[in-house]
Amino acid sequence: MRLLIALILFTLPFAASPEEMRDLARVAIQAALDQRDGLYNLGVSFYAGRSVKQDYSKAAYLWKKASDKGSLAAKNNLGYLYFEGLGVAPDADAAVKLWREAAEKGHGESQLHLGNAIFHGAGSAKDEALGIAWVMCSIQNAKKNPFEPELGGGPEILALAEQELVSMSSSVAESVLMSAKQITAGLQACAE
Repeated sequence: MRLLIALILFTLPFAASPEEMRDLARVAIQAALDQRDGLYNLGVSFYAGRSVKQDYSKAAYLWKKASDKGSLAAKNNLGYLYFEGLGVAPDADAAVKLWREAAEKGHGESQLHLGNAIFHGAGSAKDEALGIAWVMCSIQNAKKNPFEPELGGGPEILALAEQELVSMSSSVAESVLMSAKQITAGLQACAE
């Protein structure tokens, strides 16, 4: 708790405008109260350097706490930090584990990252059909979910997933694509 209070006090001087300071203070108070959304949003501020000095390790700390409270968006973002080694030691296995947890609950962006990792064998055994299946699932979820961090969908994720699917599809045999379609139909996270 002391670390969180120190974190809050440290963040306030970096806010650029009175409105940004009020927003940051509100989020910081929520985080100090150990509220999932406050932890997640303060992590976003540290990741992006929005009203605070950019600090990936603080983002990772806050997203870990939000992830432990069930935030799918925090699991996705923390997975990205682990995969890229931003503010934490690089750990593709930990990234894939976090993405899988969120992907299985329908988080579209996590499905995209998981599919990409599995397709290339990063942090997981290489399985092109399963990787493509998760990307197809991401496309389905991005189409049906408006952008909301907890759902990980929307037009930006849709465009990235469609681009990734084209790239993956061009490098595999038709039989792999057929297998991927069958796998997608069986993934509970892709069910309507």
